[in-house]
Amino acid sequence: MEGVRDALYRTIEHFRNEGRHAVLDPYRCAFDPKHVGSPGGSVEAPPHKYLFHCYMYEYHTLQLGLLLASMLDEIVRLEQERKKARLWVPRISVFLLFWSSRWNGSADMDREDDEDPDIIQGMEAEMEADLGMTSRRDPDALPPSNRFEAIMYWVHHSITSLGGGNSVFALKAGLLTVILSLPYYIKSSAQFAYDQHFVWGM
Repeated sequence: MEGVRDALYRTIEHFRNEGRHAVLDPYRCAFDPKHVGSPGGSVEAPPHKYLFHCYMYEYHTLQLGLLLASMLDEIVRLEQERKKARLWVPRISVFLLFWSSRWNGSADMDREDDEDPDIIQGMEAEMEADLGMTSRRDPDALPPSNRFEAIMYWVHHSITSLGGGNSVFALKAGLLTVILSLPYYIKSSAQFAYDQHFVWGM
């Protein structure tokens, strides 16, 4: 296992130093003095959008390699620290193991919904709530890695949430409430409110 890990690290280092620059070879002709300015140049560089695709592929490939290397490091560490063979099992109560089952039908499954694609047979309603809902995230930003980044992420999220649908709706509702309450505080505007049918705003 250590040999596999070392070979992977050598491959990653070679890719960082030399391999990742191979995608630039098709574009080197554009910087050739004989090619630049020649009216009948037969070799043309590929579109630059393909270079962006290559960079994205290289980035994700490198990240995958680093994750695999960290996994191998953890495996090697466990093999070195835990030399004695041991059977690792989940800590489940024997009583729960024999007297309960995760596949017991719930009240939500008593209906005839075998063909309903939105209901997973055998999954409790609480388990579905634990999965949560998907949400958008910035593909160019990684999750916070320390406390300062977490605080700044919260500040950024708080500021950007002001432009969300709920915030805009609350702002409009607040402004409408203030406008509709003006005739109560400014008596001279009551006639204008009646003429403009402010009651429709209720």
